[in-house]
Amino acid sequence: MKNKVMSVLLILTLSITASTSAGPFKKAGAAFAIAATAKHLAKKRALKASARQKDRISLAQRLKQRINQKGSIAQRLKNKRSKQQRKANLRKVLSSFKPSEFKINGTNILIDKAGMKHILQRHHPRFRKGRDKQKQTLLPKDMTIRQMKSIMHEVLKQNKTRVSQIGSGRGTILGVVNGVKYQLALKGGRIGQFFNR
Repeated sequence: MKNKVMSVLLILTLSITASTSAGPFKKAGAAFAIAATAKHLAKKRALKASARQKDRISLAQRLKQRINQKGSIAQRLKNKRSKQQRKANLRKVLSSFKPSEFKINGTNILIDKAGMKHILQRHHPRFRKGRDKQKQTLLPKDMTIRQMKSIMHEVLKQNKTRVSQIGSGRGTILGVVNGVKYQLALKGGRIGQFFNR
């Protein structure tokens, strides 16, 4: 407001000076000065308006970023809670887990707590840990440990010769149970991997 009053006073002063001065050239010069001053003031106002508009936009952007950050914080908290829940579920399931030994063609194959923990954390949606690979294989969400053991035993029985060949070494076995293809990995007489393909 103060700037507007000052600019109006300046223009009035220049116009009075122009009208009272003698000679057509001085009048023309004064008119030119008035026009130039008015143009300069208009440009200044436009720049200020532009700056205010940019401030409004940047303020809106900052608010939007803050809202997004709050959303991401909420998402992180949710992820943390679900991670803690998965850990608690895993501890609960493994606390009652009893190792099993399968005798196949005279070869003993063991599924112990460490092997089952790895399988659950890598391939069971309820206990999943870590990031998914590009091609991630997940067991059905409602599959129980008892069902997993039963399928493992069935796959081992389907591959008696291969189990004998692997023995206490290392190798993989494929089998089909109820129309679903499964893969087992053996290492040192233990099942270390189990997932559907």
